[in-house]
Amino acid sequence: GIDMFDSQMKSLIDFIPLLLPVLIGYALVSKVTRKAFGPFTKGHFLVTLSMNAAFLAYVFRGGAVITVLLVLGNYFLVARASNFLSFRMFMIVNWGAHLSVLFLNDKYRNHMSVGKISGGVLGFMDESPPLLRWFILFNMSTLRMISYNYDRWEALQPTADRRRADVDAKHE
Repeated sequence: GIDMFDSQMKSLIDFIPLLLPVLIGYALVSKVTRKAFGPFTKGHFLVTLSMNAAFLAYVFRGGAVITVLLVLGNYFLVARASNFLSFRMFMIVNWGAHLSVLFLNDKYRNHMSVGKISGGVLGFMDESPPLLRWFILFNMSTLRMISYNYDRWEALQPTADRRRADVDAKHE
């Protein structure tokens, strides 16, 4: 069974009735836009990006939107750094960037305001709490992203077996 005294699990289960219709709607709109624009086109990408941004803004609201954008930017920048950094430097940047976002999120969780940043235009987003307590899942996913970035870096590095296979293929 499910432990309904666990507030994290309860908030996720309470969120499912909202999430299910959104997922079905997303799948339908995605299918229509793929037929209209074709898969992997700019039009399909823009529609998908707009739907994702609207959903995240609605679910997370307020300062959480700022943190989510910060986290996404962090993931993309750290993943790009794996292309040109040494292993030691990459691991320092990887751990440093992700852990700094973890600690900044924890310290400033209640102080980031979309309303203040937007000059009051988006102040309505700060008036109600997020629908989903996302920061616990965020902490877990950040640790997974550290692992993913390490695996990505490792996959880009030539291994002894790969180098040997390249040499053998070159000399056959």
